Amino acid sequence: MRDPHFDKLPFQVRATPKIIIENDWNTNAYITFLLAIDTGLDVLGLVGSTANSWSRQASLHALALLEIGNLSCIPVHKGADYPLLNSADLARTWETLHGQLPYQGVFKPFNATAEASGRDSSSGDPNRISRPAFLEGFPNSTLTGEHSAAWMVEQVRKHPGEVIVYSGGSLTNIALATRLDP
Repeated sequence: MRDPHFDKLPFQVRATPKIIIENDWNTNAYITFLLAIDTGLDVLGLVGSTANSWSRQASLHALALLEIGNLSCIPVHKGADYPLLNSADLARTWETLHGQLPYQGVFKPFNATAEASGRDSSSGDPNRISRPAFLEGFPNSTLTGEHSAAWMVEQVRKHPGEVIVYSGGSLTNIALATRLDP
C-alpha cells in the first residue's frame, strides 16, 4: 500500500518511489532501511560512509544486517574512505591549537581494548576491520565493485525524478556524487 505522505513530495513521482540510503552503518542501524521498505520505498541500495567508523567497516555491517533479514538482494556500495576536508593530521593540529575535539569519529586514537569489546575500528587504517564489532555476525556476501558516488549518479540518471537520497552519515559520498553530476 502506498504511503499518503508521498503524494506531498516536492517532485512528481511516476512510479514506486526509489531510495538510496547512505549511512555509517553499525549493528543497530537496520531500522533505517526497514522503515524505508515498510513505507513502500524501492530501496535501490545502501552506501557505507566514513564517520563513526570507516566506510569498509560500515558497509560490511550493512551487508550483515541485510543477510539477517534475508534482504541480500539489496546491493551495498562502499563509500569514500576519507572525508573531503578532514584528516587525522588536521584533527591533531586542531587539538593542539584548541584542545580536545569532543567528536573524533574515525580519527580517534586506536584503542585495542575498545575494539576487542565490540567497538568499530578507528585511527589510521580505513581497511582494518574490527570483527568483534559485528555483534550481528560477519557477512558472507561481498560488497559491489562500483564506486558509490558514480553508482548514485547512475541511479538518479536511470530513474529521473524518482530517487530520494537519504543520508544518516557524513554526506561525503553525496558531495562526491554532486561533484560528478551537479
